[in-house]
Amino acid sequence: MFKTYTHVRTILLQRFKLTADRFRILFSRHQKRDHSTWKDFFFELRTYFEVWLNELEISSFDKLKELIIADQIKKKCPPEYKNHYLDSWETLNDPVILAEKLDFYENIKSRYQNVEKHAKSQEWYKPKFVKNAGSQNLKNSQFTKFEKTNSSSTHKNTISNSNNMPSRNVEN
Repeated sequence: MFKTYTHVRTILLQRFKLTADRFRILFSRHQKRDHSTWKDFFFELRTYFEVWLNELEISSFDKLKELIIADQIKKKCPPEYKNHYLDSWETLNDPVILAEKLDFYENIKSRYQNVEKHAKSQEWYKPKFVKNAGSQNLKNSQFTKFEKTNSSSTHKNTISNSNNMPSRNVEN
């Protein structure tokens, strides 16, 4: 039975080309099915675990410890850290190298946020727009005149000529 399973497993792995990270997920999330035995469950877990280790070429107890520690560090990272190292995330299995890279990214990120925060904090006193509602200067400006021609509902809007603006009369 074991040879048959190994053969089938090999064929399935070649067919679906599962990655080491996928086997890690299968190992950690695998659930015992109602109709299966505990021995079956053990065998499935062991298979996922062994393939995960084989894919990462983990051959010693020290490498296994490093893998487990690195995996825990990865689980605690914010998603943006993973996204930053997306190309190499699956191969970052040395916890020392992983920690150094995460510290480096965090330092750069905090410097960038401080610069951005400093720039935003200096904008608080800058007006974003000129408040001109009710301003006498606007009402008396040479650019806009509103004249009521008579008591009827006909209004004549006149925009007086300024620099490069052509004059235009619009009657409603």
